[in-house]
Amino acid sequence: NMITGTSHTRGTLLHKRPDGQSECGYWERARILVMQVARDVFCHFLKSKACYEHDNGESTEIRNTVAFFPKGRAGACWGTRTVKKAYMIR
Repeated sequence: NMITGTSHTRGTLLHKRPDGQSECGYWERARILVMQVARDVFCHFLKSKACYEHDNGESTEIRNTVAFFPKGRAGACWGTRTVKKAYMIR
């Protein structure tokens, strides 16, 4: 969920359970500023470079890799280029 900032997103939803409890897909986002993760998210970042900073100050550089963001994680993300990812939300 976006808390603040301007973001231009496009993507494809590949599957979503009828009860809405999980989904998977692909998206591209040109910019992310501040975020809060509402549910567990597993991502495979494709042709991406970004820096995620957790509210506790922990910083992680994402560059064409996989990542897991647990429910409740909050912080900021700066994309140095368009972030492209395949994702699974549970």
